[in-house]
Amino acid sequence: MTLQNYNSSPEFIDIDTTSKQVSLGKSTVLAWEAVGKFPRAVRLSPTKRVWLREDINNWIISKHADRGLLNTEKQSEQRNINKLPTENESDGI
Repeated sequence: MTLQNYNSSPEFIDIDTTSKQVSLGKSTVLAWEAVGKFPRAVRLSPTKRVWLREDINNWIISKHADRGLLNTEKQSEQRNINKLPTENESDGI
């Protein structure tokens, strides 16, 4: 992606800001990054890593979308459970 595709200037955020933005501990952010559950950091030096704010915002949006999908699946399961006949209905009473 080139800079022309950005609506605003790209911005790096450090581990403290990233951790606060996603409400996770720093160690969780780093562990999840290591296993691919979190966006990859940009290494500015051997001891400094940062994230693109846009990547973090997109990750948050994806988590929100996942939650909505899970809620929809749960609602569907609940509707199916509600359609099951009760004990009296299945006996023809």
